[in-house]
Amino acid sequence: MSWSKQQLKNTLSPSADKDPDFHDDNEVEDKESQEISSSHEQPSDRVDLPTVEDLLNPLLLAMHSLGGSANNQEIEVKVIKQESITEKQLAVLTKPSSGKPGKPIFIRRLGWARTYLKDFDILENPATGTWSLTDLGKQTFHVNSEEVKQAYDEQRRIRKAEREAKKEKEKQIEEEFTSD
Repeated sequence: MSWSKQQLKNTLSPSADKDPDFHDDNEVEDKESQEISSSHEQPSDRVDLPTVEDLLNPLLLAMHSLGGSANNQEIEVKVIKQESITEKQLAVLTKPSSGKPGKPIFIRRLGWARTYLKDFDILENPATGTWSLTDLGKQTFHVNSEEVKQAYDEQRRIRKAEREAKKEKEKQIEEEFTSD
């Protein structure tokens, strides 16, 4: 589900009501630098957005202030308010794909920040859309973004190697089965 203009306004207003049906689907890797909507943007119309690395410590702070566990929307609302993210920043969307509207790039980047902290053993994802601080996360109040990025990259390499090994094994089994 993408954020509607009303949800953005509600999030930015002091008395924002939370939408319990909102679920963020940041589980697949995106190529957001290629997806940024270029709706005839002029250079003067550019909006500065925090990077994934910029969001790591604000996310960690938000998790602590939320009691160590929260759902995606609670995290998003907390970081948006905490970092004074504007409606204009939230309005910058990825390119639409497969007939679906674009998603706020800020929300996507915050989702990636959660994934990075998960690969750094600071966060865990016990259920879809729910995040908790690990024991290490409960003791950590600041991270080095470069170290976190390296941990994420290493985990990504491991997952890729595991997928390739699985495919190779499946291919060998199939070849053995068809050669009989």
